[in-house]
This record gives sequence, C-alpha cells and structure tokens, in this order.
Amino acid sequence: MKYVTRMALSLLLGATGLFAQTAKTITVEPRVSTSPVITDADDAAIWTHPTDPSKSLIIGTDKGSNLNGGLVTWKLDGTQKQRINLDRPNSVDVRAGLKLGTQSLDIVAVTLRDNRQVRIFKVDPITLTLTDITTPDTSNVLNKMFKSPYGLTLYRRPLDGAVFVIASSRDDAFKDKLWQIQLQADGPNHVKGVFVRAFGAFNGIVEAMVADDELGYLYAMEEKVGIHKHYADPQKGNNRLVFLGNEDNLASKYEGLALYKCKDGTGYLLATCPPIAGIRIYRREGENGDPHQHRVVTTIQDVNAVAGEGLEATNLPHGDTFPQGLVVWHNQAGKNFRLYGWEDIAQETLTICNGTATAVETNAAHANPAFILLQQNSPNPLSLSGASGKPNTEIRFVLKKAGTVRLTVYNVLGEEVRSLLSAALAPGAHTARWDAKDNKGAFVSSGIYFYQLRADQFVETRRMVLTR
Repeated sequence: MKYVTRMALSLLLGATGLFAQTAKTITVEPRVSTSPVITDADDAAIWTHPTDPSKSLIIGTDKGSNLNGGLVTWKLDGTQKQRINLDRPNSVDVRAGLKLGTQSLDIVAVTLRDNRQVRIFKVDPITLTLTDITTPDTSNVLNKMFKSPYGLTLYRRPLDGAVFVIASSRDDAFKDKLWQIQLQADGPNHVKGVFVRAFGAFNGIVEAMVADDELGYLYAMEEKVGIHKHYADPQKGNNRLVFLGNEDNLASKYEGLALYKCKDGTGYLLATCPPIAGIRIYRREGENGDPHQHRVVTTIQDVNAVAGEGLEATNLPHGDTFPQGLVVWHNQAGKNFRLYGWEDIAQETLTICNGTATAVETNAAHANPAFILLQQNSPNPLSLSGASGKPNTEIRFVLKKAGTVRLTVYNVLGEEVRSLLSAALAPGAHTARWDAKDNKGAFVSSGIYFYQLRADQFVETRRMVLTR
C-alpha cells in the first residue's frame, strides 16, 4: 500500500510539474578552462569552424573599461587567440550566413554599454581572427543605440536568411522595450543596422537572451522576474507567448540563457542560476505536446559549486575533446569560462544528439557507412585567386554498391548553386570537380558552401570554404 501511495504521489507531482523540479542534480566537471580576462568575464559565444571543428573559437567579453575591457577569443584548449580592446563590452553572440556584397560571412555582435553601440565583427576562417566591419557613419543605428545597451542576441530568419540584432538597455528610460535591428550590407566591406521594431513590456533589466532560429522563438530573461518568450520574427507580432522560470524564488534569479538544439526541433533551454551555482534545464520543444509549456527537467552543478552567469551551448562536435558538443559556462570567481562535454552533462538524464549547422547539412551519422563514404574536398579552402587563375577542387567518394548518385553544391541559405553529378554509378571510388561556378557558368562569391551526396535514401554533407 505504501508503494502504491508513493507511486501515485509521484505521478501526481509529475503531472503538476513539481516532481520534475526535484529531479536529481547532475554534477559535472569541466574538461577545459580558458585563461582569465583582466576585469570580469561574463557572456560567451561559440564560433564553429566551417571545415575543421577542432579550430573553433570561444568568444567572450571582458567587461572592463578603456584598455581593461575587450572582446576575447580562445582556442578549444583554453589558450587565448585574440584580444580586441573595447570600452565596457557586455553581451556577445555569433551567427553564420550574413550577406555582405559577394561574401557570406560568419559574424560576431557585441554591445558597448558606455558608447551606446553595437559592433559587428567578421570571423576569418583562415586566420581565425575578428575584424570590425561596422559602418562608422553616425547615421548607422548601430552607432546611436539607446543609452547603456546591455543584453544582445542574434536571430537569423530561415525564410530569407535575414540577420537581426535584438538588444536591451540597462537604463531606466529604455529598459521596458527590446530593439530589433536588421543587419544590411553597406558597401562591400561594412554593415549597417535598420531599425525594425521595439517590443516587450519589462519592469526590470533584460540581459540574457537567446533566439531559436529554427523554431522562431526569442527567450528574454528579465532580472528578478523570469523568462519571457516571444516570436523572434517581427512579422509574427509582438505579443508574449508565455512566461516561464517562476517555479520558485530561485528561478527568478536566472542570469544566462542558451539552447542545446537537436535537428528534429527537440533539445533543451538552459538557464544559469547563480544563487544555487547551477543551471536549470527545460525542454526546448515544451511539454505534453504544448510548445509553450516548459518545466524544469533537472539541474546541473559544477563539482566545485562555482557560480557563473554567462552561458552558451552547442550540439555540434568540436574535435576530439568535445565529440558530442559542449557547454560554455562563466566562472565568476576565476574571471574565465569553463568548457564541459555535453555527454558529461547529459549522463542518463538528457538526450545526446549529433548536430548539423545548416538546413542543407545532413548529419553523416545517419548515412550508411557501408554504402557511401564522402571525403573532404581538396584543396579546401578553394581560392578564386590561385596561381593558375582556374579554381578547382576535387570531391572524392566511394560507393560500396551500385546506385543512382546526385552530388550538389549549396550556399548557406540552402539554395542550389551547382549540380555536379546526377547519374547511375558502379561500385568503387569516384571523383567530381567544382570550378567555383554556378549552374549558369558564373563564378560565385567567396564564403561557405556545402556539397551533398545523395545515393538512394542515404545522404552525406560536408562544408567547404571559397576565398578570393
């Protein structure tokens, strides 16, 4: 009878969402810690290298003033790669696929509190360095933000590839609304912002934000209140969809937000909670078929119970150290960031899902290795300004049995650029070549591209870089 009572109580609490809150806390240990910053590390982002994930970067802010503040990048082993001195930077985010003239860029955006600015940097996949591409003109809205820009996230709309900055203010006169600004090319080398909307109704300060590009949602954490969920696409309206993160008096003290995204729309929303030196985990897809019902699944804590605010996560493999993705978590005491393998966090409670970077990229793990094997193109990067003046890269693949094969090059928007092959092939090794031209015979712009091999129901995709 006691067993039946306990089981009924568990089911009852689970149905109300209370049982999930008391789930076992998962204790984890970082695999890597970055070198410390000068003043105060806080927000972090992950830039994934387009062809070699082991060369990816952790990008974070040092919130000091003058020469003590900056935007800092680290290699995956925690060593510093680059530091750009900035005055009072705060929040940072990364997106791929911003169109700039003939280029398609990976970009980093950061708020500068005292300068009333948002600065945009491009990431060079060859040198692994950041370069400021913000239009210096004062008419550019990125250079005349509201007072004390604070929180920031980037959103890339799948429909047309448009990239937006969504930013908040710490100043009392502006903190009630978020600003959404579309990024646009301003000549061949710079980016400007175009104001799109102001939305929300906040009493407190919003710092932590994260946009779910694939599902189209924005999560904005209002300090000491909770998490607001809106549509990220301005065309879908300004109404709040749901308010979450108010399960107890700790949830309202969330400081950082991140998403661990699986390609089927599932995954997790992560929220740092400094009072318990932990991370609360919600289901990205919601509960019981309701995408706007979110309950705590479990809590993550560092083995040393070290608190931190800034947070970022990815399900993409990042070299041998992080084969199942990683989480980057701010270390308040150490003025740095800790890097955790996702499988250490997931343990037996959470899902591990291999990720893909774009809509056209298909996880190679789902291809049958006994049927096809697609190799990395060579040379990669492919240069339009090579010594021969005739760019050409080879794509090799192996068929273990005969089949109809289609090999296609796509851009970062998932649009077909060039059909390289569509034929029935015999078993064995095969080679195709791409000359950096589209289906009309014109040279394409520099940037990141994807080549995809389809053989019956099996698919593999790889990334390549085209430079000038």
